[in-house]
Amino acid sequence: MTTRRRNIARALAVSMTALFLVSTPVAASFAQPSESASNEIPTHTDDVCEPAVASSTTTTTTTTTAAPTTTTTTTTPTAVTCTPEAAASEQTNPSAAAPTTSAPPSTATETTGTPSPSGSSPAKTTAPAGKKIPYTGLPTENPNETIVPGKMRSDREEIPEGFTKEQADETEMMEARTQKQARTSRAAPGCQEYWPAPFQVCGAIRDKYNSLGAQFSFLLLPTSNELTSPDGHGKFTTFMNGPIYWSAAGGAHPVVNSFLNRWGVHGYETGWMGYPTTDEIVHADGIGRRQEFQHGAIYVSVPNAIGSSIGGAIRDKWNTVGAETPGSLLGYPMSDETPLVGNGRMNRFERGFIYWSPTTGAWPVTGSVLEKWAQSGSEAGQFGYPVGDQYSLDGDVTVKQNFQHGTVTAPGPKPIELSILNPGSAPQQIIDEAIRLADEVARSVADVIADGLIEARDAKFKSDGIGNSAPGQEIALPTPRGPGDIFYSRATTATANHGHNGIFVTMSHTVEAGDQSGVAMHDTVVAGGRKMLSPEMFWVNTSAGVRQNAVDFALSKVGLDYNYQFWSNKVVNAVAYNCSQLIWAAYYEASGMSVDLDSNKGTGVYPLDIRASSKVTPYP
Repeated sequence: MTTRRRNIARALAVSMTALFLVSTPVAASFAQPSESASNEIPTHTDDVCEPAVASSTTTTTTTTTAAPTTTTTTTTPTAVTCTPEAAASEQTNPSAAAPTTSAPPSTATETTGTPSPSGSSPAKTTAPAGKKIPYTGLPTENPNETIVPGKMRSDREEIPEGFTKEQADETEMMEARTQKQARTSRAAPGCQEYWPAPFQVCGAIRDKYNSLGAQFSFLLLPTSNELTSPDGHGKFTTFMNGPIYWSAAGGAHPVVNSFLNRWGVHGYETGWMGYPTTDEIVHADGIGRRQEFQHGAIYVSVPNAIGSSIGGAIRDKWNTVGAETPGSLLGYPMSDETPLVGNGRMNRFERGFIYWSPTTGAWPVTGSVLEKWAQSGSEAGQFGYPVGDQYSLDGDVTVKQNFQHGTVTAPGPKPIELSILNPGSAPQQIIDEAIRLADEVARSVADVIADGLIEARDAKFKSDGIGNSAPGQEIALPTPRGPGDIFYSRATTATANHGHNGIFVTMSHTVEAGDQSGVAMHDTVVAGGRKMLSPEMFWVNTSAGVRQNAVDFALSKVGLDYNYQFWSNKVVNAVAYNCSQLIWAAYYEASGMSVDLDSNKGTGVYPLDIRASSKVTPYP
């Protein structure tokens, strides 16, 4: 196992579950990458400090608006002579393994609120004889250059778990040498020790580490000296909870948890993503985070805790359709880029895909078009890759998308929404029913669906406060005044709060249409009565003859199936009925079309429409 692999493995020994807390991502413009799925980690080269950064030339800028959030560090290098320890090979110590659990960072952007140990006073380790003081985390006061039995800091102060007395004493002697160098050199010290870890943290990596809170941050204590990246340009230092990477192009940034794991899948800094250019960026939606790299980004979210990378033309297209922002077309990434036939690539998102090929470019495929295209074999099927966005020529009744070898047509957003508001109905059924109704009323299919959608939305709005979610008491249906009277009760049909209607055909029986039984007769007296949720009783303002004809009509429909489509249910002689359709049709037919119980005269009749009709009178 290479030294670098040991360090990364040590950093990953803790929990890698990312916290997720939306801002528009930073756009990236570069050639389509070839994703690397290898976990091979090249051996690092010599351990050399990168130039230290004087505090007077360090500027931190954090953007917290709705615009793309970035955190960058601009540094001006200054010459510095590193200590021998910083330039030496890594001092690997298996006993300094990471703890089994640790808290991930509450935020991953730069902060300066935590006091930096580098600016703290040296530890004053005074304790009663025979007792040690708790670990302070401060620099050692007057450190010993050699081991003095009984006089070392480790003899006076508790050593954090995972480190030995030998390591603590070595660190103290390193601190002494660093302080001595500082007294004899005009240059500021380029490196710093963090007792009891016998490693030096140097330059811009040290500055970043201190800005996060050093050993008191989510990174905890260092587990290596500064190392040179395999490309010979960047630097990194490992800590108990992950590394900090530095490059001239991107500055110094920690990469931890799911971000580190996903970055490693793609080859770390030598892979297509390159070096990190920001810390983790917490999104305002409370759902996700991202970290930017030179040639792409990694997104981690509640629905995708392991994270996914995205870059190139696919990311560019994703940004044009709202990226991950609330209400966007696609939502968060759910996969890395996946190679496809014909040198194509694909990323999966919460609500669809983006497909790319060298000859067609990048285009999203979603919804009903995606479903039909997938049934035909997707990009390997008869249609090939997409060559444009979806569009509609009929007011969103249908949507179309052009592909290399043809056009896919599928139900549009309006019939899809109408089918959701009429559970049990498929979008194509909505379109077929709209075509029938449009022929009857000499209107366009788009106008019929638009009217039906308006009424369905209104019915849902009114029913949401009256359906099963509203307060109500389940009681037995009252005794009717006579056959032909009707009732309304609070109820749901396939999760839609439409309410429920029924007609009394005798003093002890009703005929009702239900999604479980179809059109059926029910005994309202047996077993303590037919229980309904807060039933309301009505009589219809018409003659006794019309009421009896309505009873006969209802009885003649017993045994027929249930009709899930409320939005277009004003059909008298149908092969299936829902509850309000049955009552409306019974009185409409029985009265020779003079008693229309639909109070709003829309494309459909809902239970609340009958309850609100001026042609019914509630029981006193």
